[in-house]
Amino acid sequence: MESHASLLLPNNVLDELVKIDSTLKDFPDKTFSYGTAGFRYDQSFLDKIAFRTAIMTCILSMSKKGLPQGIMITASHNKHTDNGLKIAGNKGEMIFKSEEAYYEEIVNSKSLKETINTICNRMNIQTQKCIVVFARDTRESGGRLAKIIESAVKAIPTCQYKFYVIVTTPCLHFLTLMNQMSFEKLPPNSKMVFQEDSIYWKFLSASFEGYNSFFDKHFKKEEPKNYEWNLSIDCSN
Repeated sequence: MESHASLLLPNNVLDELVKIDSTLKDFPDKTFSYGTAGFRYDQSFLDKIAFRTAIMTCILSMSKKGLPQGIMITASHNKHTDNGLKIAGNKGEMIFKSEEAYYEEIVNSKSLKETINTICNRMNIQTQKCIVVFARDTRESGGRLAKIIESAVKAIPTCQYKFYVIVTTPCLHFLTLMNQMSFEKLPPNSKMVFQEDSIYWKFLSASFEGYNSFFDKHFKKEEPKNYEWNLSIDCSN
């Protein structure tokens, strides 16, 4: 069977990415690890991590034939001086451990251009098309990191992207999935039409109304037995 080499990013694009990366603040001489869903550190360490995370997210999208991938700028419950980059797969889920290893490799790379080429070869990239959606929480450093991510996706001409500004983490995961569903319905070579974040609130509202309708239908006439009248709400989702 004839084998085909991976389609690598053009040299001019790679050179531009390396150029931008060289202007960003260097992080401490340490190895950064991909934790629960992404990287979380003091915000002062994150400029290069954010930039390289964005590059890797573009590559991940390319490896999945252009399916949308998400980046959420947040450190969840960490102290306010921290921030982080969480990755959402095209179905809004956490990515595979093997994919996490690629993020660690590119973030800790001493030779960015070489590492990008190596990863593209390993992942057998066959298209340069990619789609990235990203958002941030209300941390002060979020705006700076969002601009850095945008500089990365803009440097890759074949990347389509949308910045949702400030939304919750579950909202960004949901939007990544919704954009995948939109992408799969697009005619070939069509430009991506991104979903707006209002679809998330419509979904939650419809779900709550559905719950109320179910309750009214089954329990309104008489008080149900074997039910506790306490409602617990998980505010993480």
